[in-house]
Amino acid sequence: MRGSMAVVVLLTLGSTVSWSGQVLAADQTPWFQKGRAAFRQGDYKAAVGLFSRAIKAAPQTPAYYSWRGSARDRLERYAEAVKDYDRVIALSPRDWRAYHNRGLSYGRLGQYNPAVGSFSRAIEINPGSYLSHIGRGFAWSLLGNNQQALADFTKAIELNPKSATAYRFRAWTYDRLGQKNRAAADRARFRRLRGR
Repeated sequence: MRGSMAVVVLLTLGSTVSWSGQVLAADQTPWFQKGRAAFRQGDYKAAVGLFSRAIKAAPQTPAYYSWRGSARDRLERYAEAVKDYDRVIALSPRDWRAYHNRGLSYGRLGQYNPAVGSFSRAIEINPGSYLSHIGRGFAWSLLGNNQQALADFTKAIELNPKSATAYRFRAWTYDRLGQKNRAAADRARFRRLRGR
């Protein structure tokens, strides 16, 4: 699976993980508040502009870059999103969400090696992130490393046994490895979890 199909599947992994770091009241410019409102209403283009104004007012605030990166990701401006997540990481190097989100954007750009690296760093910081294991597993599979993909999907299931997505991708990986019975079992779990 390469190219546009891979991007479609990466999009099914979900949107970026929201930045939950503390934003001090003094750092909350009116542009940031308006940007969040625009983002929540789905007006990502307006949100990017508003977050850019907030960044101009307070350039050392990681949340502003993170939110702008998420808006750019929704606009399929992945390379720009990567740059925003790079800035979050420079300002807040232990923010696992920035690494996770950068991994998603790299994956959507078809840059699977840097995606693996970003997801790996997210996992180092937050080993309990089942979503980062799913993202890294998917990037591994696109690089042809099905054993590593299988390990990540299995770990994601251990961390969150109710993750339908992890079962779906592990079934896909089992199929690629010729393990049809295990693939069928995971597809059945996926359907049960999705209520089908």
